Amino acid sequence: MFFRQIVCMQERNNIDKRIEDTLNSLDGMQRAEANPFIYTRIQARLHQSKSTLERLVIVAGKPAFALIILVVVLSTNLMVMLNGKAELSAVNQTQTQLAVADEYHLNVPTLYDYETPEP
Repeated sequence: MFFRQIVCMQERNNIDKRIEDTLNSLDGMQRAEANPFIYTRIQARLHQSKSTLERLVIVAGKPAFALIILVVVLSTNLMVMLNGKAELSAVNQTQTQLAVADEYHLNVPTLYDYETPEP
């Protein structure tokens, strides 16, 4: 029990010493000074007219603009996919019709039928 009290006293003295060291480290500090012309530079920057590129970057950086671009890209992709399926379906239907006609000999002779040269 006595040993614990001695250890606690030593720890407390150690903590107090650390606190004093920390406080003493602040003794040589001085107030930070800003550049004397910083206010005029900030005012000039605020009143400076922005170029078209800067305005575009500001608008493009907003989340609403990114969302609009995302919707446009996704809708364009969806339209291309659906249109591609319709064209593919029409091609498949034509090929199927030609295959059935060829299989069942449904070809209608035309005026230019080269297999039967008779008039």
